[in-house]
Amino acid sequence: MSDEIHAANANTASVVEAPPQLSQADSKALERVMGMAERYLADNLLRQAAEMYFEVLDRYNSVPESDRARQQLLEIAEHYEDIAAPHQARGIYERLL
Repeated sequence: MSDEIHAANANTASVVEAPPQLSQADSKALERVMGMAERYLADNLLRQAAEMYFEVLDRYNSVPESDRARQQLLEIAEHYEDIAAPHQARGIYERLL
């Protein structure tokens, strides 16, 4: 009996969910939104960058770009902590949870 359970667990563990396939329009929109967020970040427009990254998480949470958006949001929050704006950092952290 335990061999059957072990085999079932081994088969289940090897199943990895593939990211969802986006339509061409969604893929292009995602690319543009990420690009806008990066430009805002480069221009030190942190609030606008955060809005774009949250848009990615809200609409495309299961795509690889969402990991990048989360990482950038964490870095923005850390920056807010560094410049003594903990309320801004907290808002980001709370939305990420």
